[in-house]
Amino acid sequence: MAIIALHAAASVLHFNNNNSNSNNSNNNNKAINNSNNSNNQDGYNTNDQHTRKHIQQELRNWREEYSIDQIKQLARSSEAKFTVAVLASGGCVDTIAAIRAGFQPIWGTETCKIRQQMWQDITGTQNLGDTFKMNPNEIVSPDYITSGQPCPNYSLSGDQSGEDGETGWMFTAQTDLILSMDPKPKAVRLEISDHAVDIHQGREVNYVINQLSTFYTVHARILPMWQYGDPTSRSRLFIVAFLEELEPATPSFQFPTPDYDHTNYPTMRDIAVPDSTVPANYWRYDAPDQIRWREPTPGYAHKIAQSGEGMGHSSNPHPVQSWEGLGNSQTTYNGGGRRPKLDWPLTRDGPVGSTRLPVPIETTRMVSLPESYMQWV
Repeated sequence: MAIIALHAAASVLHFNNNNSNSNNSNNNNKAINNSNNSNNQDGYNTNDQHTRKHIQQELRNWREEYSIDQIKQLARSSEAKFTVAVLASGGCVDTIAAIRAGFQPIWGTETCKIRQQMWQDITGTQNLGDTFKMNPNEIVSPDYITSGQPCPNYSLSGDQSGEDGETGWMFTAQTDLILSMDPKPKAVRLEISDHAVDIHQGREVNYVINQLSTFYTVHARILPMWQYGDPTSRSRLFIVAFLEELEPATPSFQFPTPDYDHTNYPTMRDIAVPDSTVPANYWRYDAPDQIRWREPTPGYAHKIAQSGEGMGHSSNPHPVQSWEGLGNSQTTYNGGGRRPKLDWPLTRDGPVGSTRLPVPIETTRMVSLPESYMQWV
């Protein structure tokens, strides 16, 4: 997530620096689903050992390029040319990405007290609390505003109630705040579960795009996280908008070009820690049954076993995946999937054996954050 958020923020910064324009995206699900994915998906390229080590090092270098202390320094730097505000700052993943891209945070919003403290510590600026209780006339408008409102009501594993859900209304309501700012932000980046385009036939997504389109040139696209370095099967809908009154006629904005494809791709093995370092409480010994075998496919999780119906409780998820595919989209409680020992051979027959949940540092790596993030939180 940090990588693609950085890509998007960097694209916004590049756009602002060049003060150039882009074509208005079509307001339909077909355009939204037209992701940057023209790669060959036939067959499975396991990569040789040299290639795997290269990808592992590449991912590590990107994650560790900036420590949390260095991120804090960047946030307080006077060299940034453009300001950013972050709605629903959460664990500060989007915030870190915006800082790495060269933006200077000026305020954020978040209802969780602990996450408010995280924002204040990493940025040195105020967190204004509840997004929807702010008075837009009392805040400084940023050059760029980014937001990732809660998505349980839009996710495939959620209740799919959309804006009718407990938090789903926030995705659509945030446009009222953005459009009421004076002056309006030059650029906007919103994200939500990719499944949002299927909720109510895309009603909420179309509403957000239509609202923003009254003042902005809007682009929307679903992007798979693995193509940008997060070794998970997660995809997200990104909506990027630029204030029309600032744009000349020449289009230039493009969604970031993927870093990886079906011949050069990350896997969960690339971020795994040795089994010997995994605490005992992360291991499970219920010996789940293998499912019908299929070969690992780049860009997908590789499911090898199932211990029961559905996803199961987060303490003992039912799906079991190998290390040769992508990680699952994790739940708040570290559920969604588990894996066998690292030395388990890819085999059509035989027991899976003991399995384990992802440990915190693997979870951190799954979203491309530095290891110092774990020490920080």
